[in-house]
Amino acid sequence: MIGQFWGQYSVHILIGFMFLFLMFRDNISRRLKKIKRGKIGTTGFEIEFDNTSDSANCDHPICNKHIQVDTKLNNDYKAVCEIKETLDKLVKVVDEIAIDQLKLVFYNKEMSEPERLIAGLRYVSRGHNHKMGDDVFEFAKTHIPMYQSAITAAPSLRVQRIDDWLTRNR
Repeated sequence: MIGQFWGQYSVHILIGFMFLFLMFRDNISRRLKKIKRGKIGTTGFEIEFDNTSDSANCDHPICNKHIQVDTKLNNDYKAVCEIKETLDKLVKVVDEIAIDQLKLVFYNKEMSEPERLIAGLRYVSRGHNHKMGDDVFEFAKTHIPMYQSAITAAPSLRVQRIDDWLTRNR
């Protein structure tokens, strides 16, 4: 029975095995390279594979693509980090320039009083409360209606110290 089956379909079976070998040639050759030891006995055969990772020494094109993609991703990540550091430095410089500009506008006597007050309030609202904070407080005390209309238009410019003074002196 087996002989008759083999006789009729032997060519088909061989072509099937050749087709499978051609399809999985790279995988089969990698597996054959990983055979550490083989043993044939009366009960069958045993094959022991070497399970060490060979991703760094991989000859397969997919492994090479993986390594190339990882390298490109690492390079891109480093470039993005450098750009982020540069942008952080630029933001810090721009913020310092804006603070200096607010100081200049507030202390410039040629500017209109509303512009001076708004610049001073923006300076204080950014958390800078040094000597200029005292000057803004004194300026706002002399221009109470202007301060009230400014905080009505832009509530974020409200300064707690000035509000406390206004509630005490009403």
